[in-house]
Amino acid sequence: MTSAFPGIRSLHQDRTAALAPLYGFILLFFAWGMATTLNTGEVAYDKIRTQNAADALALAHAEQAARDLNVMSMNNMALVQMLTVSAVTFTLMETLADIQLRAATAQVKIVRSAASKCGINPYCWALHAAISMQVLTTQIKALQVYLRYRPEKGFSTSQRMIDGLNRMNDHLVQSFPRRSGEIMKLLMKENRIDSVFTYPPCRRGGGSDCRGGVDEGGDLPVERGAVQSVAAHMEICRGAEKGADGDHRQDYTVHGYPRGKGPYTAGGSSGKPHLRDHVEAETGLSWMLPFFGEATLRFWDPLIRFGSTKYRQRQKARDNDFTRRMNRNWTAVCGGMGGVTSSVLGAVFKFPKPYWLKGRPEATVLAPVLGPMAQDTDKLAFLILAAKERGPRFNPEEFGERSHPYHAYAQAMVYNPVSYDLFTSRWKARLVPAKFMDQPGQVADALRNSTGAGQFRIVSEIILRARGSRQWSQVNAH
Repeated sequence: MTSAFPGIRSLHQDRTAALAPLYGFILLFFAWGMATTLNTGEVAYDKIRTQNAADALALAHAEQAARDLNVMSMNNMALVQMLTVSAVTFTLMETLADIQLRAATAQVKIVRSAASKCGINPYCWALHAAISMQVLTTQIKALQVYLRYRPEKGFSTSQRMIDGLNRMNDHLVQSFPRRSGEIMKLLMKENRIDSVFTYPPCRRGGGSDCRGGVDEGGDLPVERGAVQSVAAHMEICRGAEKGADGDHRQDYTVHGYPRGKGPYTAGGSSGKPHLRDHVEAETGLSWMLPFFGEATLRFWDPLIRFGSTKYRQRQKARDNDFTRRMNRNWTAVCGGMGGVTSSVLGAVFKFPKPYWLKGRPEATVLAPVLGPMAQDTDKLAFLILAAKERGPRFNPEEFGERSHPYHAYAQAMVYNPVSYDLFTSRWKARLVPAKFMDQPGQVADALRNSTGAGQFRIVSEIILRARGSRQWSQVNAH
């Protein structure tokens, strides 16, 4: 019997779409797995990129600090040389002016002596004329020295140089938070980092242009307190006298000074290395002062009665008015009270105002044997915290995606492989373990006191919850 509806039977026997629902479920499963993989990959990529950016930011900040410390070290070397020039030229001006004053006074006394003693005696007048010629010879020689060397120009130039180098060092310190922050902003833009925090943060009112916000660098690791200023001034003077001592101030050997000698003690000629002795011989004061003081004033004093015009002490080569003035002036600047003298006379003359390296004990000026072992290297380190907002994800609600930014931190430091001081321009930068995070409470307090640190709020909360326990030390792997 033939069916009235033959197509129904064929339709009932057609099973070509029976697996379509299964294929649909399989495709949905693969789509969900692919989305999970993409989301996980994006999360891992963003975290890695944030950590790499934190490393780069920390290293860039430390490298900027190293460059500034190298510039400051070179400036300090120039300050030592300019201080030496100022001291020598001022003493030369002082000595030449005193010679001219004594010579002018002596001429007056010679004229008075001739007028009172000679009368019409031609031999007496001739003798007084010969004595006057001796004095005149000294006056001419002193004038020739002045015109040849123009010590007032050397003094004024060295004073301007000292002032300029001081202001350059001040600018390095004052502008460092801003300049290092600008460098980090360029790296933030390249790495799509949204916010950066530096620890220790720059200190507002501490001599820099710090505003106390995020995206600023820290302070340059130098200081200029009362004690540090005295120690830094002492090192300026020790550098001028002693140069490199084997543990500090190694750039003096690079500049050609023998070990244990500096610009003041070895800045002259090979025959007379001490600058005092070199200037005395070069200007002719080594014979001019004995000639004027001994062969003229003291020898003819019984006849002329020069009185106070004579020098109180004997005038000899390498032991005369110039060398004594030089020793006295140098002691006033670089003696035990040199720091006080420079502060008192700072309103009239320009003296070096060097900074002191943070973490370096002040005693190393007098005890160089302490060397780098006494350096607190933590004072030369910077911790960088980076925050990056989460990018768009596939269906983040289904995957439990968090909304707070990604965070990473890294620590870098400046170091000097030769000598930890501000007279050796060998400063470098390197990444180091993030030991500042071993005391996370201090970092959290700094974050809370910083303006614009909202993207680090979750970090502060986590640190504060873990404070007082060992949880953070177990998480922090440096």
